[in-house]
Amino acid sequence: MDVATTVNYLFSVYSSGAVDERQVRNALFDVCYDVLRASCPDLTEDQVRDKANMLVEQFIRAFRLEGARRRIFSSVRPGSGLRL
Repeated sequence: MDVATTVNYLFSVYSSGAVDERQVRNALFDVCYDVLRASCPDLTEDQVRDKANMLVEQFIRAFRLEGARRRIFSSVRPGSGLRL
């Protein structure tokens, strides 16, 4: 699994509005869970779930911030008539 490509794809579909946040959260959880299980085999099931949920929250927060940043900067493009 190419994790970076998967996360980038999930950001793209999230920011386009093609899927709702719940679906993106579920997909991110699956990715994070699989990566943590493979990279940290000594963690218990509950620890993996907790860490995966924490990572999902961080990704969603980053997705929201990046989406807001793109919307703001797209409104201040040269020639748009808006200034900061």
